[in-house]
Amino acid sequence: MTTQYTPGPWDYQKRIDEGYRIFKDNTANAIANIDEWQNLQTTKANAKLISAAPGLFEACNDVLDLLTSTSYEKIDNKTIVRLTFFKDAMDCIATLKKAVKL
Repeated sequence: MTTQYTPGPWDYQKRIDEGYRIFKDNTANAIANIDEWQNLQTTKANAKLISAAPGLFEACNDVLDLLTSTSYEKIDNKTIVRLTFFKDAMDCIATLKKAVKL
């Protein structure tokens, strides 16, 4: 799959003013700047979540690959039954892809 966003990993760092920046490979250019919102603790939590987005997206795609390529008869010698969470996982991927316009 070709990504249309800056590939990860991303990291976050406190700015000199009240906010955070999201960046890749410790470059000077920010992927995003996050101004303080509500309080600095909430702003940091938002920056942390946003910086995790590429890894989360990759993990969701790995789950989708597993769900669509496994026979579901046995994984680690345990019987696996298709449950509604399979559909939920696929819906999650669709939502993420829509969010990043893939």
